Amino acid sequence: MGAGSQAPKATGRAPAGGRAVHGHAVHGHAGAMPEPHAEVDARYLRMPHVEKGMQVGLFGGSFNPPHAGHALVAEIALRRLRLDQLWWIVTPGNPLKTTSRLPPLAERLRLSEACVTDPRIKVTAFEAAHRVRYTADTLQRVRARNRGVDFVWIMGS
Repeated sequence: MGAGSQAPKATGRAPAGGRAVHGHAVHGHAGAMPEPHAEVDARYLRMPHVEKGMQVGLFGGSFNPPHAGHALVAEIALRRLRLDQLWWIVTPGNPLKTTSRLPPLAERLRLSEACVTDPRIKVTAFEAAHRVRYTADTLQRVRARNRGVDFVWIMGS
């Protein structure tokens, strides 16, 4: 770098076409966020409706494929945490993994719906509509749009 020039500030966010790893931009196929698919029903691209004072669990993942174990985690979280809703957030793809073998978002949504029996579980893919890539950004957007709602992060392994 020349005199007087500064290194770009590391924000943890990637520039267009890249991904960030510990604040550094990385370009390439792995982690490239696929475009929201036209075959995805518009209802999945909106955040589920909530009211102030509600307790809502956020259960996100690629769900590739969704299965009975995911459904069990969701049902236990609803019951044990006394949640009003649980958002089953099907991500467009993990930004730190290749998406070349990831089934289409619409297929993973359909399979997720087939796993869900409790009407309080809301299958959604709103991250695709907002081009959200990282959990921190999802949480920031969800909390900003739903003031007065208590969110709980639900995580499996």
